[in-house]
Amino acid sequence: MRLAHANVRGGVLCLGDPGGLHVRLRPDGVHTPGWKATEDGVGDEDDQDYEDEGDGDDDWDDPDDPGSSEDPDAPDDPDAQQPALASPWVVTAWRDLAAVEVDAPLTRWRYPGVLSTVVAAVVGTVGIEWYPEGAAFDVEVTTAGGVEVVRCDGFAGRGYWEPHARVVEALLRVLVSEPSTRGWLSTPGDLLAVLSTLARRGPSADALADEVRSALLHAAPEASR
Repeated sequence: MRLAHANVRGGVLCLGDPGGLHVRLRPDGVHTPGWKATEDGVGDEDDQDYEDEGDGDDDWDDPDDPGSSEDPDAPDDPDAQQPALASPWVVTAWRDLAAVEVDAPLTRWRYPGVLSTVVAAVVGTVGIEWYPEGAAFDVEVTTAGGVEVVRCDGFAGRGYWEPHARVVEALLRVLVSEPSTRGWLSTPGDLLAVLSTLARRGPSADALADEVRSALLHAAPEASR
């Protein structure tokens, strides 16, 4: 299920195309791409990370291991290569967040991706190869230490339908300010269904955050029932 730039992949709520650079929203915090994800890309080979993060084998020798090639009597070398401890994902706990905001192109067209696909099919009939580009966008993660801007890969189309994009933005404000609503991130499909219903009601921009907050606080996610 997808709502504007928010979608579910492997039971995780993502902002952006899960096959490329994106941000993950989990109950423990906001997961942003680290150095490895930025350099190597985040694709299908990273799918297992949705289920069990941080279980990769460290590529280094244990001097206490009989099968190790490390010399236990060798002097310590501060410049020697250290174990790769960095994670491809950087986790910022919700309690440390001041704001999470999305800066994405918007459109009044209800199904922007469908229009792009139709255009690609039409030009393809005359022998022109053209593929619709994704509408990339920025996710701004603000903490006491500053603002991190993550450029996320988007979905086909020139933008995202405004009612859906606005309700996702309202969700982010509520998740930062209301700890009790974060349990919904354990059932992201149910969460997007609630947001979709609110978007169809068409509350004003000023009332949208209050509508989202009220809906999430007064209805428990499926997993906790």
